[in-house]
This record gives sequence, C-alpha cells and structure tokens, in this order.
Amino acid sequence: MKDIFVKHYIKEMKVIMEAIEETRTTLKESGIRITPQRISIMEYLANTSNHPSADQIYISLEKQFPNISLATVYNNLHFLSKRGIIKELHVNGTSRFDANTSDHYHFICKSCGKVEDIEYPLFYEIEDFTENFYGYTVHTHSLQLYGICQSCQPQKEGHDCKNCNLCNYLEQHVVGLAPSSNSN
Repeated sequence: MKDIFVKHYIKEMKVIMEAIEETRTTLKESGIRITPQRISIMEYLANTSNHPSADQIYISLEKQFPNISLATVYNNLHFLSKRGIIKELHVNGTSRFDANTSDHYHFICKSCGKVEDIEYPLFYEIEDFTENFYGYTVHTHSLQLYGICQSCQPQKEGHDCKNCNLCNYLEQHVVGLAPSSNSN
C-alpha cells in the first residue's frame, strides 16, 4: 500500500510542475503577459498543501509584491481555474485553491474549515468500476468528505464545551450528541 502512496505523490509533483509550465504556455498562447505575480501565485499554490483562499494568497504575496492588489490575486486565480490549471474548491461559502488538478479527494473540517488531501487507494478504482460495471465513460471525478478534524475534536480531559466549535456545532445541528448537553 505504501508503494501506491509514493507513486501517487510522485504523480502529484509531476502534475504540479507541469501546471507551472502549462501556466506559462497558456498565458503566452492567450496573449496574456507572464507576470511575476502570476507565476508567484502558481508557485505559492504548488508549494502549499493547505488549499488557501485568495485572501491567504494575497497576504503571503503582498510582502514580495507590495503593489499587488487583492483583485489581481482573485482575477489570476479565476483565470487559472477556468483554464483547468488549478482547482477551485467551494468550502463553507469561500473559494479555496489547489494546484493539484489530478483526481484526488479532500477532507473538510466543518468546525475550522481546514481542507486536507485524503489518499486512499480504492478511490482510484472508482472510474474503472463505473466504466466497466455501468458502461459509462468517465472523464473526471471528485470526492469531498466532511467531518471534524482531530484539532477540533473535544479532548477527554479538561474539555471546555462552551468554547468548543465542535460542541457548539453538535448542539445546534445534532440534538443530544453534544458533550455540553450532559457535561456542563
């Protein structure tokens, strides 16, 4: 199983490096200037796995480019995503961006909004299964799992339910399951 993950990781890195080169080619072919800001946005995405928002990218790049505007970051991200060079994820009403355009999966924490890639070998067989069993032609697929990340889960000892995002969420959405309903 470890070999599958290593092969997939190598594939992801190749995809990211190809995406940066594809960005240059697409910009050039579209008659759009290849600016340091555009390349920096792509490089930033290629070097992070936290699926940042446009605001997060802007904050990171404004040190390097003091004159860059948030609108420039948004416009470039939408340009890149419309051309399939990056992926745009919609998480809790916010756009998040991913340089990895290969079919892969995400876990989204309903408490803090963290987005993480999920690797599970059987997920990659879904296209073959769908084509072989149903006879469909699959072009792409996506999967997002929603839940509560480890950081947001209540701790067993000394847990403060009143200030816990998970407990507040459970109390509002899943009656009777919140620890605060019977521990405070």
